[in-house]
Amino acid sequence: MTTIGAMFLKEIRSYFDSILTYIFIVIFLVLSGSYVAGNLFLENTASMGTFFEIAPVLLLLFAPAVTMRLIAEEKRVGTYEIITTKPVHVFQIVIGKFLAAWFVVACALLPTLLYLFVIASLGPLDFGPALGGCIGLLLLGGVFVAAGLFGSSLSDNQMIALIIGFLVCFLLYSFDKILLYVPVGLVNIIEYLGIGKHFGGLTHGVLDARLPIYYFSLMVLFLVLATVNASREPGQMAWRWGDFKPGERLARVGLAIAILLFINLFAFRTSFRMDLTGNKVYTLSDVTKRMLGSLDDHFLVRAYFSPELPPPYHNHRENVQQLLEEYRAYSRGMLHYQFVNPQFSPGDEEAALSEGMTPVQVKIIRDNKLQSGIVYAGMTFTYGDKQERLPVVSSLERLEYEISGSLKKMTAPEVKSIAVLTNVGGPAVSDMRGFVAALSRQYSVKPVDLSVKSPISQTVDVLLVIAPTKRLSEPEKFIIDQFLMRGGRAAFFLNAVTANKNTFQLQVNDTNMDDMFDAYGWIVNKDAVADSRCASYIVRSEAAGVPYSTEILYPFYPVASEFNRDDAIVKDLSPIALSYVSSVDPRLAGIRGAAATVIVTSSPQSRRFAWDSVDVNPLRVIPASAYTDGQIPIAVKLEGSFRSPFADPRDPTVRDAIAAVGSGKVLSRSPRTRVVVVGDGDFVLDGAQHGHDNIAFAVNTIDWLLGDTFLASIRSRDVQERPLTEVSQMRKTMAKYITFAGPPAAVLLMGVVWMVMKSMRRKKHKFSY
Repeated sequence: MTTIGAMFLKEIRSYFDSILTYIFIVIFLVLSGSYVAGNLFLENTASMGTFFEIAPVLLLLFAPAVTMRLIAEEKRVGTYEIITTKPVHVFQIVIGKFLAAWFVVACALLPTLLYLFVIASLGPLDFGPALGGCIGLLLLGGVFVAAGLFGSSLSDNQMIALIIGFLVCFLLYSFDKILLYVPVGLVNIIEYLGIGKHFGGLTHGVLDARLPIYYFSLMVLFLVLATVNASREPGQMAWRWGDFKPGERLARVGLAIAILLFINLFAFRTSFRMDLTGNKVYTLSDVTKRMLGSLDDHFLVRAYFSPELPPPYHNHRENVQQLLEEYRAYSRGMLHYQFVNPQFSPGDEEAALSEGMTPVQVKIIRDNKLQSGIVYAGMTFTYGDKQERLPVVSSLERLEYEISGSLKKMTAPEVKSIAVLTNVGGPAVSDMRGFVAALSRQYSVKPVDLSVKSPISQTVDVLLVIAPTKRLSEPEKFIIDQFLMRGGRAAFFLNAVTANKNTFQLQVNDTNMDDMFDAYGWIVNKDAVADSRCASYIVRSEAAGVPYSTEILYPFYPVASEFNRDDAIVKDLSPIALSYVSSVDPRLAGIRGAAATVIVTSSPQSRRFAWDSVDVNPLRVIPASAYTDGQIPIAVKLEGSFRSPFADPRDPTVRDAIAAVGSGKVLSRSPRTRVVVVGDGDFVLDGAQHGHDNIAFAVNTIDWLLGDTFLASIRSRDVQERPLTEVSQMRKTMAKYITFAGPPAAVLLMGVVWMVMKSMRRKKHKFSY
């Protein structure tokens, strides 16, 4: 250990006495800083993901550049032979040099922690994935340093050593990029050899027990190879079998490889992992654990998986089995699972199809050709005499929600009924398949037609009024009102204004329900909320007869992330995307007898525009100074007793409505019930999500209306998109400058201090003689 320490200190002094070391580190930091600073406010997300994208690529060059001289240069000038004449082992020399180079890489990565603090000051950064990514970069740097040291041991020329080290690192980095072209049987092996899977898991906030074993195995392998090559006599070439005689050294290499393979094969069977994410996305939720603990009958999961799934499904079977093992551990022996190969025989495939499994067409390498193939990756769930199915496991992140949702639906004493209002000019059910499918996972969904002029069935638990455009008659309003008066729950997703896509002018959407809403205690204003935090609008143009598209930020497509995080509906929700959303004013609710809670608002940089005073042309630029309102309510929940606007039987309009419906007794006040109001009715339509969490928000509102937010905490547990807080332009500029210039400046300052200390040591040494 003393020899390794001495070699380590020798190399550290050599590194930091050389101006090239500071140049390499500054170049690394300038490139990474420019990439991070340039994308910081473009992505508008409080995440270190941008840095973790570029850092491995930069380390591909930086690590071999740091290590290229360690053995190659010493052999060229003859100092290596002098060192090896000392009573030290070559492996000690290699380890000392490796630790010194790894320390330099760590010194290059250390200033990048400034990115973390800058981003954390601008938004709610999840420190778990950030910490995991930093650990991953440090381990990755160690692997690249060991590979670079191996390259340096193969040649006496620094440039050749640099090229070899780079090629080895690039090969490790590229393994997971070619999985589509690898025979299916080798996919898992090739992926395990590459760094992508392992580093990606850390950046997502998952610390797997296998990760350090993988990284340190690669380090040890390259260090053993470097030791063997460094032991060559001067003039011997590593790639010439006659010069490199087989014997004890090759036996040691083979033994080392065998031991490392055994360790990794053993580790491959382990499943221990630590979830570093803030909301524990990759850990079974407490509600799932409680539900599993209360099972009073056997729950059977049958997983239909093809034996060799190609990317991107190749890890599905392993991850599904790992999750099912967790389920079984908490089920007190009541959960059982079975994996079935549906392509083992024609009968098995027919059984899978009869169970509702959906075949997936994929690209497969077969007979040295890229061909189309059919695979299966679905599940069925059986509890007692009830059965649910998941035809395709398309998202591992939402798998807990799918399994727990199916279990909850089967264990519920009855299935709740959701009615979607039709014949009022709103969207067809076929226009919101994603929303309806999500609802159908837990509830029975059916249409309700007001034109039949009969009361809504008492079996309906929740009424959905989505983006009506027709002017409702008094009898139709009366039907809705009496449903609420009986204690029914309702969600109103409303478009108070619509935009003419030809003239880009707003138009009022008159549904004749304003007086009814006023009686209940809220108003949906005839305005449109513009927000600086917004989604994109695609503008199509033509130049020289050639059509082209331009994507620009559109303030009238707000991206809302200002949630009331104490509320179960939006507690763990990612941002939602809206369009031409109107503000909701619930201030009358208290007077009318209900309690109102604002659950979603616009960002601090937003403004209300009256429908008749604004041009919503996407090419119109709204200056930052115009966003003078901020925190505008756009979604509200109400709970309490509501008074009916049809309570006065002496009103001729009321009498006519009652007569048209043929209703008997008119209920004038409701028991305690619940209502949700959103100032946008189009956010649940297919294609309106813009990659955001609209469907989860809409289904969460239904859960709350029914008094059951059991699944809301699971449904919204995906890795959240955490938008940056709105700040001034000056603060944005300062953040960019600090991100770009701060780390290089810190290194240069450290270099100046080191050089001054070195000069003082020299002077002290000179005066001592």
